[in-house]
Amino acid sequence: MRPVDAIGRAICTFQGKVFERSASLLPHCSSAVFVRRFMRSEEASRADEMGSFDPGITEESVVNTVDAAYGRKPYGSETYPPEVLYWMGYVYRYWVLASGTSSRHVHAACGAREMRDLYLAFHALDPAQCVERILEAKGMSIDVLSDANLERRALEILRRRRRA
Repeated sequence: MRPVDAIGRAICTFQGKVFERSASLLPHCSSAVFVRRFMRSEEASRADEMGSFDPGITEESVVNTVDAAYGRKPYGSETYPPEVLYWMGYVYRYWVLASGTSSRHVHAACGAREMRDLYLAFHALDPAQCVERILEAKGMSIDVLSDANLERRALEILRRRRRA
């Protein structure tokens, strides 16, 4: 895992605040759905590529952009507590920065509901320890999560399914 510096941690804080604000700004959308949408969004992809979010962007505008991309339809009803959402957003971005993996792949490795369930056990740990423990519990290593390795594993699974 790569170390995440003070600038990286500020980016993690911003994403944590985005997730936290989603609870109050999107009462029509469940938290798990928002997290999935965000982690697959253009906003997250740009942050992955650039290493940060666009300058001058606000948490509210990111939430609204993600919401607008999927349409404002009621979907789900479970809203996670703000402190859980903040922690999830922070850890997800930390994981992306430390591993060099895309948001999409990090979310695929550990979805929002699973992260919510890990909050009580892991929220007091350093984010690097959280990522290491999550990967350890899943029997994965940080190397396994590289985009190339994930694509290779997906192809192997697809080939096995086709043979069966």
